[in-house]
Formats: sequence, structure tokens, C-alpha cells
Amino acid sequence: SAATSGQEPVKVTHNSNLLSKQFVLFLLPVLIVGMGLTFINLYLFIFMLEDLHASTSLIGWAVTCTVLGEPIIFVAAKRLLQRVGVRIMVVSAQLLLVLRLFAYAFVKHDLAVLPVQLLHGVIFALFW
Repeated sequence: SAATSGQEPVKVTHNSNLLSKQFVLFLLPVLIVGMGLTFINLYLFIFMLEDLHASTSLIGWAVTCTVLGEPIIFVAAKRLLQRVGVRIMVVSAQLLLVLRLFAYAFVKHDLAVLPVQLLHGVIFALFW
């Protein structure tokens, strides 16, 4: 804690950088992407079981697909960041999240979830 480490706790005032326009504009996409990913994490498997009648094995494969795209983007992240910048990466992640959420509206077969799930790794790696 701050008391035991000798550091003063952070005090937020109306002049604080935590309330700056830049910081709020940074937090807004974090909130939006976080909400979208949480929505998927909470309801995808229920949707797969109840509406698509997917097997538990397929749900396991869906989880596997969520992480397959991450290593590729994480390996290329430094070059990607230098080439396109933070703003393009964040906006790309947001657009891919919208595409992913929209795609679930058209999923009518349990296997169709797998390619949509591949977007998770790319979104996660680009944004976080």
C-alpha cells in the first residue's frame, strides 16, 4: 500500500491529467472494446449450446480459435506499431470487433462460429 511503501496516494483534482480530454478519449475505446468482448465472452457459449446445439468439443475448439491469431499479431506488433501507429491499430481493432459482433448475427450453423472466433486473437492483439 502507499502508506507502507512511503509513496503518497494519487490525488485526483479537476486539473488532473486523469480528467484530460486526451485521457478520456483514450478510455472511451477501451470501454467500448471491453464491453464488446465481455458480451461475447458471456453469451457465446450459451448461444452455441442452446441455439446452435453445438457439442462441448466444438465449444473447446471455439476457445482454441480465439487465441490462434494472437501470436502472429504479437510477433509483428512492434513493426506494425511503427508502420501504422497506435490510432490505426486501435481503430482497426474496433472495426474488426464490429465485424465480429455483426457476423454472429448471421451464424446459423455451429461450425460457422470457428472462423468468426479467429477474429478474437487479432482484435485482442491489436488493441491490448
